[in-house]
Amino acid sequence: MKKKVSKGVKRRLIIFGTISAVVIFYTLFSIGQNVYSILELNSQKKELQKEIALLEKKQEQLELELGKLQDPDYIARFARENFLYSKEGEYIIRIEREEVKDDSYLLEDISQGNKVFIISSFSLLILIIYLMKRRKQKKKKK
Repeated sequence: MKKKVSKGVKRRLIIFGTISAVVIFYTLFSIGQNVYSILELNSQKKELQKEIALLEKKQEQLELELGKLQDPDYIARFARENFLYSKEGEYIIRIEREEVKDDSYLLEDISQGNKVFIISSFSLLILIIYLMKRRKQKKKKK
């Protein structure tokens, strides 16, 4: 037998249910935004760390070059190679070199954080579907 529920109780349930749904949705949305922000910041951090490593390597090369520029023989050779100066009786043959490009940034895979976000989103979706089916089954039993 069904119990009669008064209009006041129904109204309170509808209002409370609506407010609860809004709060839950807002909370999940906020959590999703925060997780996304964290993932973006982590990817920026990785990029900046790569850039720092490249700049440190470049700094080492420049310091080495600075040390070499203290040597007069190196300066003479540098001027001959780069500015086409030559000694008497010396011929200059210039061979251009191709620069090797670093395309490793194109091969980036999904980071661990992205995997966790995808798995947790999928798990949350399954939980919501399960709860909705369970609620429908309870209604059918009554």
